[in-house]
Amino acid sequence: MNIHNRIRQEVVELLANTIEDVGHFHNGLPKIDDVENGLPLIAVYLNSTEADPIAIGSIEWQANLSILTYIPFNEGESHLDEISEKINNIILGHSFKHFSIRSDFHQTYEYEYDTENNVWIGSAIDYRIRYELTNMYNFRENSKE
Repeated sequence: MNIHNRIRQEVVELLANTIEDVGHFHNGLPKIDDVENGLPLIAVYLNSTEADPIAIGSIEWQANLSILTYIPFNEGESHLDEISEKINNIILGHSFKHFSIRSDFHQTYEYEYDTENNVWIGSAIDYRIRYELTNMYNFRENSKE
């Protein structure tokens, strides 16, 4: 769905313009071919998207907005936490055009480790978001932006 691309792109553009110590940004899950030249990186993707009818003919979409950060393993968790703190402050302090963070949002923060090669460590911040009230009878027309 095009709205998902717009949401991801809006977040990627915001972070690319405000996080200075990261050189690579991805709309969607990244494929890291060259660890030495491809890190640090931030990737934005959506997961667990679902629609709920809220009124006759309208639906509200909800999803988990996931922001992944990968850095070289030797930079450690403290540097990863610094970047994640910046991301969190930026996301929570911004008014987005294509979505809003739920006021009762479920936020998680998890670490990932490259346990095979010890090349990278990563973190994932998840936010529960809501977006686009769509008239179900006009769905095709509304999705052609």
